Amino acid sequence: MDSSSVSGTVFASRGSGNYVREPLPTPPVPMPTLTKKWYDDEISVAKTYPKGNATYTSIDLTGQTLYVNGKVRLTNASGTGTIVSVGSLDVNGTIGSGVTIISDSTVSIGANSRVSPDVTFYGRNAVTVGNPGIVMEKVAILSPGKVDISSGAAISGVVFADGKITVSGSSVVAGSVAAGGGMTLDASTVIQDGKKLPQRVPPGVTGKEGAVVLSDWRE
Repeated sequence: MDSSSVSGTVFASRGSGNYVREPLPTPPVPMPTLTKKWYDDEISVAKTYPKGNATYTSIDLTGQTLYVNGKVRLTNASGTGTIVSVGSLDVNGTIGSGVTIISDSTVSIGANSRVSPDVTFYGRNAVTVGNPGIVMEKVAILSPGKVDISSGAAISGVVFADGKITVSGSSVVAGSVAAGGGMTLDASTVIQDGKKLPQRVPPGVTGKEGAVVLSDWRE
């Protein structure tokens, strides 16, 4: 039978699998906030551009914000900059430190992708990390919807969903995990480790590092 393990603490409104329910800490863990307005404003700007999809095989984003009123396919990106997509955004390659990726739909990470520290992924509907060979170091994965991690992905950083988080398929997540709509852990490992958090605070986040919650977090 497949097995899963948790080292540290995972906070979720509900969950499935084998676990021991512990009392909530007193006083409660202080939560910073993630203001969705910052992302909403960027998406609103993207919607003013002419409709059309875009493909970037290799791009230096230093000092840039690219707005696409459609779908985006991204292979390699570097530099401290931002890509905003109204449609889905597919990543399949190498993403350098300091890149911010925003989608008004779903962000999907492709097989064998490598993501450097201080990269932020924001998918309004979902962020999916469901292909083999993915390694992501000290990143921020944020969604008002859901986050699905599977197929042996190795991730460190902050993972937050206002909906459900699923970690399966021998995946490993180290850092901080918070699910507003419940968490499913299947044949995978979640480790709470403050040393695995991003050094750069993700856009829209205020408060202490270590846990992330949307402004409409449901307790």
